[in-house]
Amino acid sequence: LKALFFLIDVCVKIFLAYYSSYGNRVSVSKGLDGRAVACTGEYVKIWKNGEYVDSMIRFHKDPDGAGVFAAEHGGFYYASNSEDKPSKTYSEGYFHGGVYSLEFDEDGNTIGYFPILKDTVDNCGGGKTPWGTWVSCEEESGPGQFITSQPAGYVWQTDPSGRLAPQLTSVV
Repeated sequence: LKALFFLIDVCVKIFLAYYSSYGNRVSVSKGLDGRAVACTGEYVKIWKNGEYVDSMIRFHKDPDGAGVFAAEHGGFYYASNSEDKPSKTYSEGYFHGGVYSLEFDEDGNTIGYFPILKDTVDNCGGGKTPWGTWVSCEEESGPGQFITSQPAGYVWQTDPSGRLAPQLTSVV
């Protein structure tokens, strides 16, 4: 078995000692191999025309709750909450909070990275639904100290493929 990917909140250049066959420094159990596909603050590498190139956006801040979902094309999506608070990153060119999705092909290559929920606050916990969506929960009640266009503290249902718009759930 090969580990397809590791999402890493901080760059692993300092504290991990193993170089994988992909050239990344990651920590895996003996007999396994892996690669880092995203690092907070760095542009996500996208597989395009037989090589990895930088995406248009950087990997989100403060990744938290996440889930893996099968894709119709044979690959998969990795949906990940961002516990970022808007007051921290507006000036750095990030969307704040929200949920982001990494898209992989059937060979485990990263072929897409995009937000599936934006302009929310401190998205922490969440869960997969039986019908294949990701539910994301905001920890804060906002707007108060945070710069946001809406009240916070809600539960959102999102589509890992990004085709369907996020929906506020009825549990609020």
